[in-house]
Amino acid sequence: MIKKLFNKIRRDPFLRDNAILFISLSLLNLLGYLFHFYIGRALGPKDYSVVGALLSIMYIILVPLNTIQTGITSFVSRFKAKGELDKIVYLFKRSLKKMFFYAIVVSIGFIVVSPLVAKFLNIDELMPLFILSLFMFFALLLPINRGLLQGLQRFKGLGFNYILEGITKVGAAFIFIPLGFGVNGAIGSFVLSFFVPFILAFLILKRWLKGRGEKFDTKEIYHFSWPVLVMLLGMTLFYTLDVILVKHFFDSLSAGYYAAASLLTKILFFGTLSISVVLFPKVTELHTKEKPSKKILIKSVGLVLLFCVPVTLFYFLFPEFVINLLFGKAYFAAAPLLGIFALAMTLFSVNYLMSFYAVAIGKRKFIWWVFLLALLMVLGIWFIHSALLHIIMILLVLNILLFLILLTLILQKNG
Repeated sequence: MIKKLFNKIRRDPFLRDNAILFISLSLLNLLGYLFHFYIGRALGPKDYSVVGALLSIMYIILVPLNTIQTGITSFVSRFKAKGELDKIVYLFKRSLKKMFFYAIVVSIGFIVVSPLVAKFLNIDELMPLFILSLFMFFALLLPINRGLLQGLQRFKGLGFNYILEGITKVGAAFIFIPLGFGVNGAIGSFVLSFFVPFILAFLILKRWLKGRGEKFDTKEIYHFSWPVLVMLLGMTLFYTLDVILVKHFFDSLSAGYYAAASLLTKILFFGTLSISVVLFPKVTELHTKEKPSKKILIKSVGLVLLFCVPVTLFYFLFPEFVINLLFGKAYFAAAPLLGIFALAMTLFSVNYLMSFYAVAIGKRKFIWWVFLLALLMVLGIWFIHSALLHIIMILLVLNILLFLILLTLILQKNG
């Protein structure tokens, strides 16, 4: 049975590439959660609420990263489909030069606004935010390398790069935290976890820097990237701003409980992220060649549900067991949140996949809906926050609406 399944995966490129990325991102996420469970226990709910809020800022910072990687992937996939490899060389070189400049500007800008961010989040020290500015620098450079690997469908190299990120993060945390660096050590671990993979990917891809390449009008990339930026920003707000707003409106203990529940349910999203990574370049290439691609979407949604549904049921049935196992009894107050939070994150994981499919086939009308619903989420939480469960119900209702919008759009022949 197992041998038959293995042979099927090996023969089917879609399943094989999904397996490679699933294993790689699963290891990355496993190491990431090991990092969180370790610092959650080591720092306690109050300090962990600070880390949780700062990491939510990181996820928002990563929107440009995802936009850059998605844009690079899309155009590399198109050039690969047409055999225009010299344009890939030009794209890679030009992107690195421009993004290096932007990375410096963004990092300095964040240092300037750090006091305001600290005040809003009720954080006493500025040093964690200063360290976060270093993270931004590499967060804007790494996606260029990863976008090239993804667009070329070199999933083994991309997978190893993700695993290296996780190993670096955990290894650094196990050194920094015992030495007494606390929150600063946790954020510093994230900085290193982007620096090391960037250097390795750069060494692997340096042959694409040889030659001048074939120049083309890069305005196409900007026209593609802005709508995708809005889409990814909206999607990212769905799983980040809630933690930030809870840190603002609730006491530190409650914010720590919510951050723990949020992290546990993000297992559903990050555990299925590899499916979107594989789907996007494959659907883009098929769409460029004017070939059908809905079978890939159906397979992908099936894989997402295959992972998410059992985990969600387990969270509904055994929330205290999960929390005690991974965070400890100090976080038991988060148990009532876990099941319904997991349901909302399951819907979000499907929506995220469908959003990438829609972009890959050139449908973008939904993007403004994503941003509008994200703004509604912020307004909803701003005015309705008397209990943590209310926050999660807002997320659930808005994800249901987004699913219906995406489904309607994808089923349309045009749009």
